[in-house]
Amino acid sequence: MLVQLAIANVWRRLSRSTLTLLAMGVAAAVLTSGLSLSQGIVRLAYLEYRNYYGGDIIVFSPGFIGAAPVDELSGQAIVRRVLNDSGFNPLLKLYPDFRVGGYLAEEAWQYRTLSPEWESPSRPAGIIEVTPYRVMPAAVRNMGIELKRSPVDIRPYLTEGVEPTISLAGEIKAVVNAYGLPAVGVGDTLQVAVPTFKLNVNGVPYVDYSQPSAMYDVRIVGKVAWPTRELIWGAEGATIVEQGYVHMPELYLTESGWQQVWDEQSGGKEYPLLSVSLRVGDLSQLNVIAAKLEKRFPELAIFTVSRVAQHVERYSLLDRFYSIPKDLWQSIESVQPYAPREFGLISSILLYLNAGMLLASQMLASVAARRKEIGILKALGSKRAEVVVMVLTEAVVLAMIGAVFGFGLVRLAGIHQAITNGIRLSSILVTTFKELLTVTALTTTVSLVFGAIPAWRVARLTVVEVFRNE
Repeated sequence: MLVQLAIANVWRRLSRSTLTLLAMGVAAAVLTSGLSLSQGIVRLAYLEYRNYYGGDIIVFSPGFIGAAPVDELSGQAIVRRVLNDSGFNPLLKLYPDFRVGGYLAEEAWQYRTLSPEWESPSRPAGIIEVTPYRVMPAAVRNMGIELKRSPVDIRPYLTEGVEPTISLAGEIKAVVNAYGLPAVGVGDTLQVAVPTFKLNVNGVPYVDYSQPSAMYDVRIVGKVAWPTRELIWGAEGATIVEQGYVHMPELYLTESGWQQVWDEQSGGKEYPLLSVSLRVGDLSQLNVIAAKLEKRFPELAIFTVSRVAQHVERYSLLDRFYSIPKDLWQSIESVQPYAPREFGLISSILLYLNAGMLLASQMLASVAARRKEIGILKALGSKRAEVVVMVLTEAVVLAMIGAVFGFGLVRLAGIHQAITNGIRLSSILVTTFKELLTVTALTTTVSLVFGAIPAWRVARLTVVEVFRNE
C-alpha cells in the first residue's frame, strides 16, 4: 500500500519530480557505465596470456627470493640452489638461468610437489577454478618439445584444422603450435620420442636417461597460434605494425591421449602437482588475492599473469618479431595495467550526492504540499514512525524509478554488445545482476539518507500545528 501511494504521489507531481528522476538516472547511468567499463578492461587486460597460461594467477614450486615478499621471510638461512629439472617445471621458461646460475631461497623452500589442498574444494577464497599444469618433455626430429593437454578454450586460437578429439582406435591426435613447429602441417603424422619418467624422493618427476625413449605416432589435426603483444614501429616515414606469437615447440593432446602416454612412460604413477593456474572470480581483486596467497604460501612462487606477461616481454622469452629490428623488440615492454573496480566510482558518488540533494529538496516541497493530508493521518491515529516510513518509501520509489531507467538505458546496450562479442549468456546475466545490486544498493542508501530530513521534519508536526493556519 505504501509503494502504491508513493507511486501515485510521484505521478501526481511528475512535473516537479522530473528533475530528481533525471538526476538519479544520470547518476545510475554513470555508475553502470563505470562498472561495466572497469570490468571490461580487467577482462581484456592480458587476455591472451591468461588463456595461454589457463588462469589469472600461476603458482610454481619452488619459491625464491624476489617471488615472496622480503618482509615475510622467516629468518632461516638463505641458500643458493640450482633448479634441476628435466622439462616439467614451467618456472624455467621464465627464469632459464635458474638451471645454471641458480637462485636464492630460504633453506625450507625445497623443490617439491604442491600439497593436495590446491585441488580440493576448500581452495583459497576468491578462486573459482584450479587447473593443474601438466606437461611432458619429448622430442621430434631430435628437437626438444613439450606435450601438453589441450585446453578447453583452444578453439578460438586455431588457425587451421580442428581441435583434437578422442579416437576409439587408440590413435593419438594433437594440435601443434604453428610458431613452435612451423614445418609441421595438418594431416602430418609425427614420430614423437618420449623418454621414461621416474619420481625422486620429493615426488618430482625426472627423465631416466638410462632407458630408451618410446616412439609414438601422433597425427596433427590442427594448428594453433597464441597471440602475445602487438608492436608498432616507424622508420623512414613508414609504420610497421606486427603481431607477436608464442614461439614454443608444443603439441596439445587430448586428455586421454596425454594420460595414455604418461601412464606408459611413468609405469602408471600419478602425475605430481608442480604448478597450477588459478582463475579468480573478481579480477579487480586479483592483486589482493595474490598478496594473500603469497603471505599464506611463502615457500611457493605466486605470480599474477600480468606480472608474468611483463617479465616475458621484458626479456623476450615467449615471442619474436620478424619485421621489427631485433634490438628494438627485445627491449620494448608493453604495458596493460589492470583497472580497479573504483574506476568512475568517485564521479558516480558525486553525481549521487547531487541527486540526493535534489531529492531532499523535492521531498521537502512534497511534504509541505501534503501537510493537511499528513495532519488527517495523524488525527486518525497514525504514529510518527508510520509517517516516517511513508515519506521514506516515496523517496526510495522516486529514486529507484530514475535509477532503474538510467541503469537499463546503459546496460541494455552493453548486453547487446556482449552477446555480439560471443560472451556466454550466463556470464552476462551474472554481471548484469551484480551491477544492478550495486546500483540499487547505492540508490537506496542515498534516498534513505537524503529522505530522512524531510521525513523527520514532517513526523514531528502535531495535528494542532498542521491545522493552525487552515
